[in-house]
Amino acid sequence: MLLETVPWNLSSKRALFRGRDCLIVSIPKSGRTWLRVLLHTYYSTLQGSDEPINSQDRFGDGRPSYYFTHDLYEHQTIASAWNRLRGRFLIPPAERRKRILLLARDPRDVMVSLYFQNTRREKASRRYKGDISTMLDDPILGVDRVIQVMNHWMQEWGNREEGFLLARYEDWQTDPWRHFEDAIRFIGRAEPDATALENAIGESRFDRMQARERETGEGPRAVRPGNPSDPDSYKARRGKVGGYGDYLSDADVRRIEKAMANLDPSYGYRL
Repeated sequence: MLLETVPWNLSSKRALFRGRDCLIVSIPKSGRTWLRVLLHTYYSTLQGSDEPINSQDRFGDGRPSYYFTHDLYEHQTIASAWNRLRGRFLIPPAERRKRILLLARDPRDVMVSLYFQNTRREKASRRYKGDISTMLDDPILGVDRVIQVMNHWMQEWGNREEGFLLARYEDWQTDPWRHFEDAIRFIGRAEPDATALENAIGESRFDRMQARERETGEGPRAVRPGNPSDPDSYKARRGKVGGYGDYLSDADVRRIEKAMANLDPSYGYRL
């Protein structure tokens, strides 16, 4: 059981989960920014809204109420001891029964993106100091932790007859129109508007998201590159399916695939 500290949320952050129709759950670097930009653009276009995107996904224009969270992964790997004690990043028990959209991405690509997140985007005092091979075996940041959390989520929600949608990053790349339509139907409980969706898919292209990152200048750290001249420090870094082969040694790939052998087959990632 991964909820090894407290299975509840005793912090003020728990209020962010209340009143939401849908929770969007993921390991970091699984496509969350992509979906957030798409949903924001889609509903802004649909409603003629000029509300800026924000990290708490709170809007006053009548769009569906959704919230993005890393839940157990953030609780286990990122949170301070005090925040783990309070369960600050956990979805509270009552809210875990809500509708869940689970974002997934091939762990081989996830681990590469997490490495660049931990070494090039974190504050200097929190940056991971080792190489990617070492991080794969790290008891907190390593691949076994990613597989554990993914399995926990699938075991918790994957057998629901309704109120659950698995959205795979690779499927979005292959057929973005079809799979983003599925996400909008699930989140908004309505048929997608073709014009708004076409605009949203265009605005959420990786080149456009990277351009917006460059334009943020001295904005909040979460929405600007670690180093504008370093492409691997961007939040929207590459978006390439199977790009892990450009960074991992054969031994690294074998290490990840050894862990993936224990991944719930419902995710559909075959070795």
